[in-house]
Parts: sequence; C-alpha cells; structure tokens
Amino acid sequence: MERMIETVAVVTASAPPRAWVAPGNASACSGCAQSGYCAGATTGRRGRGRQIVIDDPLGLSPGESVVIGIPGAGLLRAATLAYLLPLLALAATAWAGTRFALPLWATLGGALLALGAGLWLAERLGRDAPRPVVLRRLS
Repeated sequence: MERMIETVAVVTASAPPRAWVAPGNASACSGCAQSGYCAGATTGRRGRGRQIVIDDPLGLSPGESVVIGIPGAGLLRAATLAYLLPLLALAATAWAGTRFALPLWATLGGALLALGAGLWLAERLGRDAPRPVVLRRLS
C-alpha cells in the first residue's frame, strides 16, 4: 500500500457526494521570538481560508474534523509539475535566446511566454493528479 501524506481538516460545507474542507493550521510552538521567521509557524497562516473539495463517502457534516490524505507519489508528481516544468521551460528558452544571440527583448519575451506555457501545461497535466480523500473521521 502506498504511503499517504495526511493532515487534519475541518468540514466547512457538505453537499453529498462532495464536501468542502479547510486544512487545519500547522502546529507551531509560538513561544519562540523567531516565530515570525519559523517555517512551522508560518505554514499554518498561509493555508488559512483555503478550502478543498473532496469526495464524501461518509456523509460528513459541517464542523466535523477529519483526516484527509493524498498519496505521497501523487504529491511529488504534482509539485514537480507545478514548480519544475515552468522553471525548466523558462530556463531553456532563456538559454536558447542567449545561445543564438537573440536581442535581449526577444530572449526575455520568449522566456516569459515559455513560463506561461509551462504553467498552462502543468495545469493541464495536473488535472488527473490524485485528489485528497477522507481517511477517517475524528469527531
């Protein structure tokens, strides 16, 4: 069985067969003077307000806490598509522009177009990525 990346989430709305969940804030010590710079402390703040639509096989109700998960390999694939593909498209186009001595405006314009195309392609290829699923009910 594939390893799942898990997090606790709160159900914000339910309309079977779907539910909307808001991932819980990451726990951080918040007792440290460096909490403004700590990755653990800022992770929870970035996720506030974000909701995820999931399949609801359990008949969840708003306010319930659940554990949701996504396959680790699926998360790695999604991260690679989202970050690496656009970056490689940008870098390859910038390299080609300088390699063939194109004017700066053409190199920059081509690199930005390639970045946009890479983002678009990543979104298209990411549509079939694994979605988070409800693993269990907590409350």
